[in-house]
Amino acid sequence: MSDESKKYSVSEIAKLAQVSPRTVRFYDEKNLVSPAKIEENGYRIYTDKELEQLKLISYLKELGFTLKDIKKLLHDKNSSQSFRLLIERQQQINEEKIAVLKDKQKLLKDFKKILRPRNIKNDNVADITRLMKNEAKLTRYRRKMWIYAVILFLVEISGIYGTVIAGKEAKPMLAVAIFTIMVILIAIFGTLLTLKYYQNVAYICPNCGNEFIPKLRKFFWAAHTPKFRKLRCPKCNEKSYCLEVAR
Repeated sequence: MSDESKKYSVSEIAKLAQVSPRTVRFYDEKNLVSPAKIEENGYRIYTDKELEQLKLISYLKELGFTLKDIKKLLHDKNSSQSFRLLIERQQQINEEKIAVLKDKQKLLKDFKKILRPRNIKNDNVADITRLMKNEAKLTRYRRKMWIYAVILFLVEISGIYGTVIAGKEAKPMLAVAIFTIMVILIAIFGTLLTLKYYQNVAYICPNCGNEFIPKLRKFFWAAHTPKFRKLRCPKCNEKSYCLEVAR
């Protein structure tokens, strides 16, 4: 160690590295950061080199590295390469945690939305569980409806294409027949999809929390968003956008 190097005691280097003296001694015991010199009286002397090591350890711990991994890095001959691999691995772990947290955030938002118009008495766990299951069921059903809607759209496109081709080939009767069949199929499948959807949903009034099933005619013509439908509550008689839930 050069005489010109700055020398620090345990308490001094701990203060500069923003850790406790106990942490400095612990790292010494674990062979993570050893003092540059131990004097005859037993005092441990540290230099700027050990100070940078302490700061590096603190930084790596904040990133989520374990002391075991940090020790491997500090004692590895190819420390630069090891450091890069550890960083890449930690990035992967963090991305996985972020994905899990995003999913949890979405569940919490959905749950909050479900609870908002309701009044669950005495934190009824069974009721909460039922709500969550119903919401998951409704989400799955909506996905199926989207698939059916896409199929219906493809049928419509095919019918339009067939009508155009028949018209170009000067076959008006065929064009009319294709168009008629297409309209009938769309009407039938559209009606079946609407009825099927109607049979699987109910609505919650945001004003009084009442859950109800509207009449089919009201359901069909009501303005709606993907998760709400503007209906009149049969209990409080208020007309508003009611939350859609599974029956």
